[in-house]
Amino acid sequence: MAKKEEGTAELEYEGGTMKTLLKDWYLVSTVGNERVLSKNLWGVAESDTSGRYYSTGYIFSSKIRLSNIEESIFVTKNGTLYRCVGEGKKISIDLDQFLWLRAGNSPMDLFFIEFNCSSS
Repeated sequence: MAKKEEGTAELEYEGGTMKTLLKDWYLVSTVGNERVLSKNLWGVAESDTSGRYYSTGYIFSSKIRLSNIEESIFVTKNGTLYRCVGEGKKISIDLDQFLWLRAGNSPMDLFFIEFNCSSS
């Protein structure tokens, strides 16, 4: 079951068969024009019943459509059901950083690049 993060409305998720277990995960909010444009997951695949991801491979999800933050369960626009293990981190990024994540970088890469650029 997953419920929308906003408000108290509970939404059942019955669709999709893809289930992916993520570890070392981030809830990524992309912000632009003073509002949240998208929320996505970034994490390392622990297991994946769909066979799309290799174990220990990273994932940057499509936009989150449903979520249950308390149980760390998320359903994306593509219909993938993610279960996250361990304590996740919440980060906010801008559109340029979003494109960097989409290109295969990790959240830690982004902050390492920013730190090195700002300290030179």
